[in-house]
This record gives sequence, C-alpha cells and structure tokens, in this order.
Amino acid sequence: MALEQMDAWLAGKSLEALGPVTRIGLDGFPLLENSELAEEHALVTEYIEQHAPKGWRDVGKSAGDVTASREMLARKAPAITRCFQAMLERVFAFEARLSEPADMLGYVFGPGAFPQTMAALYAKADKSRLRPSLLRWLALHRNFACSMPLVDAVVEDLRKRPPSADERMDLVSLRCQFADQDSRGFKPQTLQAMDEVLGPGGWWSVLAPVEVWAREAIHQLTSLALPLQRAWRELLLHCGGATSAKPSTRWSMAASPLIEAVGREEFRRRFCDWASRFDAARTTKMLSAYWEKGDDSQRVHERNADVLRGFLWLCPPLADTEVIRAIRVIAVSAYRKIRGLGPRAVKVGNAALSALGAIGTVDAVGQMAMLKARVRFGTAQKGIEKALNVAAQKVGIPRPELEELAVPEYGLSDVGRRVEKLDQFTAEQTVRGNRVELRWFDARGKVHNTVPGSVREEFAEELKELKSAAKDIERMIPAQAARIEASFLARKAWPLARWRTCYLDHPLVGILARRLIWRAGPLTFLATDGVPRDAEGRELALPDQCNISLWHPLGATEREVQAWRNRLEAAQIRQPFKQAHRELYVLTDAERRTVVYSNRFAAHIVKQHQFNTLVAARGWKHKLRLMVDDSYPPAHIEYPDWGLRAEFWVEGAGTEYGRDTNESGAFLYLATDQVRFYRTGAAPNEAPATGGGYTTRGADAPENHPVALADIPPLLLSEVLRDVDLFVGVASVANDPNWSDGGPQGRYREYWSHCALGDLSASAQIRKQVLERLVPKLKIASKCRFEDRWLVVTGSLRTYRIHLGSGNILMKPDDQYLCIVPRQSAVESDAEMFLPFEGDRMLSVILSKAFLLAADARISDPTILSQIQR
Repeated sequence: MALEQMDAWLAGKSLEALGPVTRIGLDGFPLLENSELAEEHALVTEYIEQHAPKGWRDVGKSAGDVTASREMLARKAPAITRCFQAMLERVFAFEARLSEPADMLGYVFGPGAFPQTMAALYAKADKSRLRPSLLRWLALHRNFACSMPLVDAVVEDLRKRPPSADERMDLVSLRCQFADQDSRGFKPQTLQAMDEVLGPGGWWSVLAPVEVWAREAIHQLTSLALPLQRAWRELLLHCGGATSAKPSTRWSMAASPLIEAVGREEFRRRFCDWASRFDAARTTKMLSAYWEKGDDSQRVHERNADVLRGFLWLCPPLADTEVIRAIRVIAVSAYRKIRGLGPRAVKVGNAALSALGAIGTVDAVGQMAMLKARVRFGTAQKGIEKALNVAAQKVGIPRPELEELAVPEYGLSDVGRRVEKLDQFTAEQTVRGNRVELRWFDARGKVHNTVPGSVREEFAEELKELKSAAKDIERMIPAQAARIEASFLARKAWPLARWRTCYLDHPLVGILARRLIWRAGPLTFLATDGVPRDAEGRELALPDQCNISLWHPLGATEREVQAWRNRLEAAQIRQPFKQAHRELYVLTDAERRTVVYSNRFAAHIVKQHQFNTLVAARGWKHKLRLMVDDSYPPAHIEYPDWGLRAEFWVEGAGTEYGRDTNESGAFLYLATDQVRFYRTGAAPNEAPATGGGYTTRGADAPENHPVALADIPPLLLSEVLRDVDLFVGVASVANDPNWSDGGPQGRYREYWSHCALGDLSASAQIRKQVLERLVPKLKIASKCRFEDRWLVVTGSLRTYRIHLGSGNILMKPDDQYLCIVPRQSAVESDAEMFLPFEGDRMLSVILSKAFLLAADARISDPTILSQIQR
C-alpha cells in the first residue's frame, strides 16, 4: 500500500506503528522496510542525486534530460503510476519534515524539476489510482507556485471525469486554499476551471469550510429548512462583503432586513456557538514550502475573516452578556500569535474591539479590561484604547475613570460572594484568591459537592450563566490586579467615598483591594473585612475628606515594612502582587559612577522568546531579533506622565545560523547590556541585530542625551529596575536545569555557573526572607537550614543545597549537580500552603523540591534516583 505515511500523518496516528524504516538518499527519506515501492524509491533516489545542486552556483540550473527521468517516463502506465506514488511520498515527507535532508534539497522539491517531472508522469499514469491522493496532498497547501503544473493537470482531468464524493470534498478544500489571500501561484483561469467542475450554488462559495468553525456552520445551516437556508446564505454573502475597515451606512442599512430574516435570537445563538469554535485550527494539517516557517494550519481564511468581521459589525444592537463574551473570545483568538505569521487575523480582532467600544456597556468595558491585560500586541493595545475612548463617550464617563467605574460585578452581591436560589437549592459562589468555588445547599442546609440533577434539568440556562460568570471572574481578577498595580507609577489618589465604592466595597475589585495596604495621609492601613486597621490591627477612623492611595514600601522605614509583613503572616493574607514584600532598587555607587546607565543587569544570556513574552506582559516593547542585516531598537517603555523613556539594551547572542537561531532565523538567545533613560521624544537608539553597539541620530543634540540616573525619580527607577530584574531573572538560561552543561557546545558554562549558583538578586533576597520565616513552621523544618544563598535539606540518602535564586540543586559532599525539572502539578500542589504574595513561581518550586528531597528515600522517579545514587 502506497502513501501510508501521509494517511497516518493526516489521521494523527503514530508513524512508528507503520513499522521500521531505513533512511535513504540525500533527502534522508524514511523508507518503510515493508514498502511496496522500494524499487521505485531507488530510482527516485538516483533522480534526486542527479538534480541536487552541488553548490550555490548550481541553483536554478537545469540538470538536463537526466537518466532517471528518462527511465521513469519510458515505463508502461502501471510502472509510471508506481514511480509517481514514490515521488509523491518523497515530496510529502520532505514538506512534512519527516525526512532528514541534506542542504539545498529544497531547490529540487520546490522550484526545481520535481513538480514538472511529476506532471509528466501523471499525464502517462493511471490517473484513477493517483487522483485521490494527489488531490488530498494538493489541498494541504496554500503555496502553489511550484506545484501549478500538477494543479492544472488534475483540474483538467476532473473536467473530463467528474469527481467522486471524497474527491469533491478535497477539491473544495483545494479551491478554498487556492483562492485564499497571498496564495502563491494563483491563476484566475484555474480557479474558473475548478468552479466549473464544482458547479454553482455551493456553500463553499459563501464560507470556506477549511476551518473548524466554518465547517460546523455549514453543517448546521444545511440542516435547516430551505427558506431559512436562503436567508442565512444572503446574510453570509452580505457579511462576506465586509472588506473595509468599518461598515458604511449603506452596508448597515442593507444588513437590517437580512438579520430580521434569520431572526435576532437565532443569530445570537449561532454567533456565540461559532465564536466558541473560532480558536480551533483548520480542519486538516497544512504543508508548506521548505522556506516557509509559518504555521498555516492556524491561519484564518480571508473569506472567513471577512464574514466574521461582518458578523461583528452586526453585534452592537444585538448584544447581550453572551454575545459580549463571544466577541471577547474572538478578539483573544484573532490576536493570538502563530509561529512565523504573527497574529492570526488582525482585522477580525480590530472589528471585535470596535464592536465592544460601540456596545459601551459595563460588561463590554469589563471584557476590554481583560483584553488589555491579556493581549499585548501593539496594534491591539491601540485598538483597545480607541474602543475605550468610544465607550467613555457613549456612557458619558471621563476616559481616565472609565476602567474603574465600569468594572462588572458578575452577579456578586457581597465582596467575593454570590448567592442564587434555584428552586429548593441554593448556589453559593465564593472567590478565594484567583479561583471561584461553587457549592450547593439543599433546603436543610446540607452541602452537595456536585450540581443537583434537578438543577441541571430545570435550570440549565441559569447554571450556564453561573459557570460563565465564574470563568469571567477568574479572568477579570488578574486584569484588575494589573490595573491596580499600575497605579504605583500612575500616582493615583481617590477621594475616600469614591475609593470605597470603586475599590474597597466593590463586589469584585474588593477581593483585591481588601488584601492590599493603602495610605491616607500619614496613615497606612489594611481593610481585610472592610474596616481600616493599622499594622498592629488597631481600627482607624479615616477623615471624610481624605484621599486614598496605594502604599509603596519605598518611602517607608524598615520597621514599618517589617510590621506589615508580620501582619500579613499573622492574618494569613496573600497579597495579589508583591507589596509589603516588594523589591526595592535604589541607586548604587557603581551607578553613580557610570552616571547615565546601569550595568546591574548586563552580561546575562536570556532566552529571546521568553524574554519577549515577559517584556510585553509588563507593557514594554521589543522586536524579535533575526540574524539578518538590519537594525533594531532596544527593549523600551514610555512613561508619558513622567516625561521619560526607559531602555534595556540587548543584542543577539551567537553568530551561526541554525545553531544560534530557530528555523525562522530569530535568535534563540540575547545578551543583555545597559539600562538607560531618555526624555520623551528623544531620538530612538538602534543597533545591528548581531551587535556592534547602539547609535542614534542627532546624538550631539541635548534633547537626545541620556538622563543621569541620579535625576530619575526614585520610585520610577525602582519600578523600572524591578521589571528588568524580572526579565533577566525569569528568562535567563541560568534557570534552565538542562543548561547545567553550559548549553550548546558548552559555550555558556561559566555564565551558567556564575548566575545559577551565584549571588542573590533583589527578588531572590526577598524570597530568602520569606522562606526564613516560613520553613521553620513546616513539617520538614528539622531537616532544613539556611547557609548564605542556599536552603540546605538533609535527606536520608544525601544532603542537598537548593539555590534560593535559581532553584538549582547541588548534592554534598562533592557538589554534584542534581537535575529536577518541576512538574506544574507539583508546583500547584503547594497552593494550599500560605505564601504572602502571588506571582513568584520559583518560591513554590523551591518548596516543592525541599519537600521531595527531605523524603528522598521515598523517591521513585528513576531519573532522579540514578543521579542521587551515582
């Protein structure tokens, strides 16, 4: 049987189950040992060797009428058919990355002779045996620049012999891929020929069934009565015309009767259903040319993107809570970045934001707040800001106040609590930390751990709304925590009455506000139960006319900071972000000597993609560096309220393409350098991708000079350096236990040893202080002690030293390295243990390792045991 590997790959089955393979040819093709095409593959191997370029000078040259080509074409039809199957297996394996090819073979399989030879073979072969597989393979592409001879050949054959039902489905997919935006090789006459074969009236001309949501939509609509099918078809055709940035008056007027024809409620229901499926990939895996590195299986088809944009234009007048949630789901998915391509569908995301802004309700603003915290794509952030401005105008609230005045309550009646009576049962939702717990009580007050059967049957909609609200609350809490934390640098203060309404007593925001320390003039207080109390627990009477601001430890005495830490620990209060335990970064003598830059975080090696994610999450901007002849700005962030821009200088680490880059050419690692500040509007700095130093235009102009660190406000300096410490502390290769050997070729062994086992950073010092108070209260306390930057754990088999910065482990007596990669479940299992703040995963990692090693006699993992017993 031919093409078993393609069939298994498409079905998501294990290729190993097909049997053992032998690598053959320059392309390293995995030939199945039981293959029926072994003889033909030997001839294809010869063909590849005859066509392969020997060097760059041979690229594009014709290999002429080579022996292997003549031999294949001279055979009779059955043998030619087998040769074609062997060639199809070879090109599929190359594109699916199943082969292990030598350099430059892409010029054989891509723009080389391979497609032309396959077309010549197809013309003489038994097409009835080849056409189904050829169609299936072609439909897996968006780039037809090299395979057009085969596309034309199979379409011409389909015009002569109508397709089977399966072939018709593959032809529809091929037609949709062929007509998609940026589909290379597109020819109008070929598209017309495909349409002639398929005939008029197909749903594929309205919606491309190459994505999960679109195929499901077509499946649903084709089951409706014919009049309703026609109504939906007209609506979809109209929405497919949404090709501009925003709807015209004429478009909107024409849409109204179309919506009425399908029914408003019907539209709402189906829109929400299809939106829930939008994030799924295409219906099949996708293949791409060897030079293309993007994941086309996640790409949104252009036709479908237009239809979705039209749907979103229709939503504002029809919006209810479910529709607003569905719009947010679409926005998150549309802005989700995919490998090699960037965001999935920017125009769909932009339309979703416009819809939320036009709706302008409290729910819509709440969804935008979630998006603002979750989606860091620059265009999306601008779109969110624009949509919030529109919403502010719509509801008549000043833009700076909108996000705090329009936070949804999601049915919560008290702070963090919701009670709903459903017949004889009562549902109680309680927010604990970032999670929502749901409990059920019957009429006698007995707790039910699962949803009662009668509630499932009689109150399905109410139950659905409860669950949806719980998910929204869990998404909204981190968004609101990020907004409140940003008030440190926003220097916000609120009148007491406003603060109580929007923060302390707000059913959702109060969950966070009651775990934070606030300031009212000279008073600092915590209001866990809604009553302000000082660090000693004494009740405070706040003046009616006072202003409230978020307390920052930078201006506090050491005694005051310690008092608040003691209070949090005694009351078992876990803060939503570090406040009492916040790291402080003050100007050092070394930074006074360097005057305009800090080297505090220089000379580190960080993983670029992780660094990029962290930078975006904190509101900084950074462009992924490629190993190309180009210049890049540093990672930077603007502080317009302070009139300053902060920069963190980085450059690509390494010089070898393929070893120091991924397949797209992006550097795997970055080397860090200085932190600097400039006035807002100063000329940007840029540096070559591979290093060579940052330069700026107009460097001599005073407005472009860096600002002395001594002139930077202490609060801003501390918060900026805290961000940079986070970037380096998390993204550094020193945190990766797999780098204990120094990484590729051991080039960074010295750096790894210095940073993974060296002095503690500011955040690690805070971690040590917390652990010094926490560990003595644990059941393993008798087996633990602290030595400088280490937590020492005495097990039954050996004694271990856990580094308090990186979490790396050395074993006594010879300081042998112990590699333990923590499982997420193991880290999460420590969630029940009291920790004074959220967000420090390394703290949980260190504790989970300490518990594991204190009971090393019970370790069963052979990977860990073999290291301990070595």
